[in-house]
Amino acid sequence: MYRLRITTTFKVFATLGVVVLAIAAAELVYGPVSLSLWGVAGALLGWGDPESTAIVTQIRAPRALLGLVVGTALALSGCALQGVLRNPLADPGLIGVTGGASVGAAATIVLGDTFAMGLPKDIRPYLLPISAFLGSSLVTGLIFRLSRRSNTTSVATLILAGVAINSIAGAAIGVMVYISDDQQLRDLTFWTMGSLASANWTMVMVTLAVVVIATTVLTRMGRALDLFQIGERAAFHSGLN
Repeated sequence: MYRLRITTTFKVFATLGVVVLAIAAAELVYGPVSLSLWGVAGALLGWGDPESTAIVTQIRAPRALLGLVVGTALALSGCALQGVLRNPLADPGLIGVTGGASVGAAATIVLGDTFAMGLPKDIRPYLLPISAFLGSSLVTGLIFRLSRRSNTTSVATLILAGVAINSIAGAAIGVMVYISDDQQLRDLTFWTMGSLASANWTMVMVTLAVVVIATTVLTRMGRALDLFQIGERAAFHSGLN
């Protein structure tokens, strides 16, 4: 039975891996300028024509890789929260993390020109992801602070606090949408839809480094997250600090 379960799991992951690779290949081939698989291979290996090489290496490949890295990050965050909240349906949007990130990003898109005037030009492209990260971090710290009682975390209170913060975040985003101009509204809409239009190799490398660090940390915390599934008190008696 155990061997059968392992085999089935392997088949599922192998199938999903093939699907991901097929979608990534399709992203490299199709677009306003359609390319053949041979042309994509030539561009990646350095013997393609200049136009195909520029399209693949400077536009499509960074977007495809950034999408894969971001998808990995979303999967990791979902798994971690499912362990902490002891709920297989949990995700960052449930407790307001996504809402906090959206508020930070919306504030930067709409008001960023005002606050970025004194910043160095090298930092300005990273202002949007930094703001989104700070917004999600503040929300995460706040909801865990609100849910702590007698050195334990109430999952019910944490979820309720997250729902309330999601509502507040939605109202704040509505204000940003109201005061934004047409270009800012377009940028905000595309950002919330998960746009990868501004992807470049620098962004891919920075994001990949962050995800690798997060993966390493969460892998080391795997046993703790598994113990959380049986509750905080039981996890404590099982040796978890």
